[in-house]
Amino acid sequence: MNRTLLFLAVIGLASALVSCGPAMALFSLYTLEDKIFDQQILGEWRAVRPPEQEAESDEPLWIFARGKDDLSYNVTASSTKRKDQGGLVSTARLVKLGNFLFMDFEGPDTEDRDFTFYPYPVVTAHMIARIHADEKTLRIEFLNKTWLKKQSKAGKLALATLDTDDGILVTATTAELRNFALTHAEDAEAFSDRYEFVREKQTAGGIPSVSPR
Repeated sequence: MNRTLLFLAVIGLASALVSCGPAMALFSLYTLEDKIFDQQILGEWRAVRPPEQEAESDEPLWIFARGKDDLSYNVTASSTKRKDQGGLVSTARLVKLGNFLFMDFEGPDTEDRDFTFYPYPVVTAHMIARIHADEKTLRIEFLNKTWLKKQSKAGKLALATLDTDDGILVTATTAELRNFALTHAEDAEAFSDRYEFVREKQTAGGIPSVSPR
């Protein structure tokens, strides 16, 4: 399965990611044993604009569609004002650890998308987030790279990392990532890159609760 370049900005039009956004991980949070899918996440979600943002600014629209494997999501982030201009894309997978729900975002599956071209060479990377979803609202809390860097400098980070030109890169294994995510699931500083959405449009098929497949 071919996947494209580092998924650098799943938030779409949110420029805040450039300076202090989500951390990147070299390995995935999910394994082949993770077979959870939440149908209520499917559909279109409009970002809730922060109070300090200008009223005329774009409101990013995230579209979650079912992937071909029936376990992943094809995620498209674009502008509600300029949908025809395209946006950023990703493949995402749900992971349930303990009582907590996470999502792993990575580059789009080129076998499941129509691309006329894509950058090369490429390296797959992942962004992990806590996720909270119900019928009307969606909240995604990414692992914050600024927090990771501070923890690493203080010698408090129990994850292997590498400093790169693009910032800190988590090189810990999937097993280590899963243990870290579960340990810090309720840490509001670790998962502090928070984005909130309200449902714009719901896909057909109802909204059942999370269930393993």
